[in-house]
Amino acid sequence: MIPIPLNLPYLRFVKYLFVLLSTLICLDADHTYYFSLTQVVQNDANNSLEITMRLFTDDIEKALQDNGELLRMGDPRQRADLDLLFEDYLRDKFEIKTNEQALLYSYIGLEVENDITYAYLEASNFNSFSVIEFRNEFLMELYPEQLNRLSVQINGWNKTIELTKDHSTELIKN
Repeated sequence: MIPIPLNLPYLRFVKYLFVLLSTLICLDADHTYYFSLTQVVQNDANNSLEITMRLFTDDIEKALQDNGELLRMGDPRQRADLDLLFEDYLRDKFEIKTNEQALLYSYIGLEVENDITYAYLEASNFNSFSVIEFRNEFLMELYPEQLNRLSVQINGWNKTIELTKDHSTELIKN
């Protein structure tokens, strides 16, 4: 058995080494779950749908990155065309249809808070429908295990929808 010295400098060194190694391990680890949350809320006052999306910033940066250039989301040095890149991606990956017709929505903008990016959309002139369909394929090209959860509050009912790579569309009858 090797004797372990229990003097104060040795204990400080061990503590320092433990904190350093723990920090390096944590900094290197990506999050192990791939998740987005989209809230869709009907606003009766102005006859619209208000849509808020929450996504991990590093995942969106990875999806939007082209030519290896950093996007620097949420940084003062953020790319000037970030909104255009995101809106193109959004229109390709997210869709709402009512009665089999695509619902037109306006992209309002992005907001980055630490590691979460919020995207805001609004669909004006939201009318009654017999069928509504949601498609959300965010980040599924990068992460096959991506889960996109939608929380929908329309016509007085609340529904939670979970969309995956194998099931990226959900149809709801009113």
